[in-house]
Amino acid sequence: MSTDSEASSSIKVPSPRYHALDALRAYAMFLGVVLHASMAYIPNVPWGSHDPAAADWVSLILLGIHGFRMQLFFVISGFFTLMLLQRRGVQSVVKQRFLRILLPCLLCLITVLPVQNAVVAWAIRSEAGAIVRSSKNESATAFVNALKRGQRPKATQLLAAGLDPNVQDPIFGLTLLAWTALVDDAPMAGELIKRGADVNGRSRNQSTPLNAAAFRGSKMVAQLLLEKNADTSLKSADGDTPLRSAFASADASAGIATLLSIRMPPDADLIKGRQAVIKLLPGGEEALRASPDAGFGKSTQQGLPALRAAYTQWLVSGLVIGTGPTAFNFFITSVFGHLWFLWMLWWMVLILAAMTSLFDRVPLGAIAWLGKPWRIAILVIPTAILQSFQGLFAPILGPDTSIGLLPMPHVFIYYLFFFVVGALIYKAGTLDAAATKGWIVELTIASALCFPLALVLLAGRNTGGLVLGGLVQGFYTWLSIFGLIGFFRAKLGGESKVIRYLSDASYFVYIFHIIVVLVLQHVLIKMGIPVAIKLLAVAFVTTGILLGVYQIAVRYTFIGTLLNGKKVRNAD
Repeated sequence: MSTDSEASSSIKVPSPRYHALDALRAYAMFLGVVLHASMAYIPNVPWGSHDPAAADWVSLILLGIHGFRMQLFFVISGFFTLMLLQRRGVQSVVKQRFLRILLPCLLCLITVLPVQNAVVAWAIRSEAGAIVRSSKNESATAFVNALKRGQRPKATQLLAAGLDPNVQDPIFGLTLLAWTALVDDAPMAGELIKRGADVNGRSRNQSTPLNAAAFRGSKMVAQLLLEKNADTSLKSADGDTPLRSAFASADASAGIATLLSIRMPPDADLIKGRQAVIKLLPGGEEALRASPDAGFGKSTQQGLPALRAAYTQWLVSGLVIGTGPTAFNFFITSVFGHLWFLWMLWWMVLILAAMTSLFDRVPLGAIAWLGKPWRIAILVIPTAILQSFQGLFAPILGPDTSIGLLPMPHVFIYYLFFFVVGALIYKAGTLDAAATKGWIVELTIASALCFPLALVLLAGRNTGGLVLGGLVQGFYTWLSIFGLIGFFRAKLGGESKVIRYLSDASYFVYIFHIIVVLVLQHVLIKMGIPVAIKLLAVAFVTTGILLGVYQIAVRYTFIGTLLNGKKVRNAD
């Protein structure tokens, strides 16, 4: 990003440049390229491109990176922000951050993100054209949107025009029959079946339309499917039978509904609908006796799960304008895309600027523990509390992602904690304390012990499981952060023109990388090469292309000045 660690030329006191942190910040940015490069190769992940060769193991890359990357970024940002506030003053830093963070963010809303959205639309159309086997090549996406809007005549017209009734939608990989169940449209389900839709047709995640009907509590669609001999024993890739789908938890139901942009009925109606479907399924009566409320009622939601469910419901429906697919949710509807962190960082800068005098009064003795080897044990406690409110929409290692106009409170507070810790590390002057010692042990424990254990604990959704999972994830995050700080200080602590160059370029690369990533992912779809090679090719080629663009067309232009400050050829 910008050259945060350089003090103003008006400061006469020598101010060291933190070369290792510059390198580490660039590392975090470039890891973002790898993370997004992996998403086309993970089954059932909503993304602009989906490669048929997707493999489950790629998800480990995404989870491993997501478990520490942006937390590390905010620690470094907090460190540099307080440093600059103390050296330059509030007014100067707010002005500089406005130019380096907020202004690029706002400009990207009208430049980069529209282009990115156009590339996504192109990729989806192209891939849909390869999937939909019809003479007029109508898009399955249009059919799904018509269903969500209640436009049954338009959906019928698409079928009449030749849309294959057995096609999967290109975004989520759900069959059209599954979509009719999710929106509780029995007449359209009947129309699809009449036109040859397979009642046992598998979606990308191997679920069937009956799974969708049970999840949504769509009795009429379930009856129709069963009359046409739908198989009640088929399981999804996650091992869910239709009966098990009818017992999806409150937070999982809200999360999936939000992900799919469908409106679920009120809890009471949803429970009644699921109960009706369950009674139609083999073993359903017995299952209902064990859990009369279909595993969803408030009576089963106690403690932390109840708080999560209530909070999730507020996020989903609390601040919404309009209805259906066009509804605007201030927390969830995508506005900032992958640049959400700039919007969030701007508000954190303002908060820290307003609290500068408070930080000045913090006794050094009160934060000296940040330089002790056992600092992680203390930091893990608040991290675990904050982590226990993450994963509201899907189990995940690390925090949820907030891309809406208003940051989700639980995500903002989570990252604000890391930002403040970074500022306190600068205040305490403990960056050097034990920073280069023990990094091998820290990274080894994080990757070999905490990461696999955190993956196992993702399944725990009761209070104990959430807290324990949060503790393990907290250790993974902080061990990774301090281990990487130690490694970079030990190995890349000296001045390097290459590292400084990459640190500056990484900001530009991250802003533009998804456009290039999506194009390359789509181009590679038809190539029969291993997933690992595709992933590496997308990550490295994207980085190489954008570094070239940065050098040739950005570094010495007004864009480079906006992102990193003025650069002079042969002088920087």
